[in-house]
Amino acid sequence: MSGPLTGIRVLDFTQFMQGPWATELLGDMGADVIKIEPPGVGDWEREYTFGNHWLGGESPLFLSLNRNKRSVVINLKAPEGRALVERLAREADVVVENSRPGVMARLGLDYERLRAIKPDIIYASATGYGPDGPYRGRPGQDLLIQGLSGLLSISGKAGEAPTACGTPIADAHGSRILALGIVLALFHRERTGQGQLVEVSLLDGLLATQTQELVTYLNGGPHPERSAAGIAHAYTAAPYGVYRTADGHMTLAQTPMPRLAEALGAPDLAAYTTLEAAFEQRDAIKARVQELLAAHTTAHWLQVLGAADIWCGPVHKYRDLAGDPQIAHNGLFQQVEHPRAGTVTLVGSPIRLSATPPAISRVPPLLGQHTREVLRELGLDEAEIDDLWRRGVVAGEQL
Repeated sequence: MSGPLTGIRVLDFTQFMQGPWATELLGDMGADVIKIEPPGVGDWEREYTFGNHWLGGESPLFLSLNRNKRSVVINLKAPEGRALVERLAREADVVVENSRPGVMARLGLDYERLRAIKPDIIYASATGYGPDGPYRGRPGQDLLIQGLSGLLSISGKAGEAPTACGTPIADAHGSRILALGIVLALFHRERTGQGQLVEVSLLDGLLATQTQELVTYLNGGPHPERSAAGIAHAYTAAPYGVYRTADGHMTLAQTPMPRLAEALGAPDLAAYTTLEAAFEQRDAIKARVQELLAAHTTAHWLQVLGAADIWCGPVHKYRDLAGDPQIAHNGLFQQVEHPRAGTVTLVGSPIRLSATPPAISRVPPLLGQHTREVLRELGLDEAEIDDLWRRGVVAGEQL
């Protein structure tokens, strides 16, 4: 079955995580995503990996963010290269870029230029801090945004250094709002025939992620302060947090203290009957609950507390994920065959659509694997392509 975005062509100038994950999502939904990469190494994440782990010379980071795309290598600094992009733009519906503000304008490929070529183009621009303002030239990196947005300040234990999220949360959320903005613009164009400029930033996205906390504080609420015992949210009462068990760790979410006291066989905890008391004494409560939970295994407590309708769960390590029955049932881990990396397990689309389900129709491409294919679609003959290849305007790996 075709995806809901079948027939939509996307020119993808993105690198790192925020942009590529957004365009991958569009590709999952059927869009023809043409990834424009610079000569040489291509996308930055082709040359970067975690733990010095490579799959047949391919970076798992790149593979995770670039399925359902075609790769074309074009030298954007060459006039002929920019001319090729302009020809591609005339056939495109969406252009996506996440360079620092001003970069695409210097290349002559900004919104105003491409709108003059294709009036109904949708041009999506993702930045670190916004297209203008005092921080526009700063590097838009995830950890920097976690700190600037205030998120780090409410994560971790009081008296200790703030705790960063274990994954690039600003990039992850930013990719989703970027994709959503593009889809909204496509919907508007379907109704009116008008293209437009879509702009998102990592900073705005991560501020929006904290909407509950910020609306509380900005409207007269107390300043959020981390607890000494490690309550997992600066505004939340005990027992909300992570606890050590005899063989690992588990989580407890919002739970009435009298019910928890009964399940744990700890009548002293039943005294904290109000939310106010559970908040004011949260460190003492957490220490007492921790003492009790450390006596038995995670499986024991999940059975006991689950039977009492207490919100609890395991803390999985990555090695535990595939064996979890719900994760296995959802089937998000999907295997594909890559020409160089071999059998690769990818994390599929988290969106389910009954009529037009997402699918992996293209494995992550080699650098410039589709250069010739896309240029042929533009109408160039083999002699023209060979000439551009010899002069370094275009390039690519051939299977």
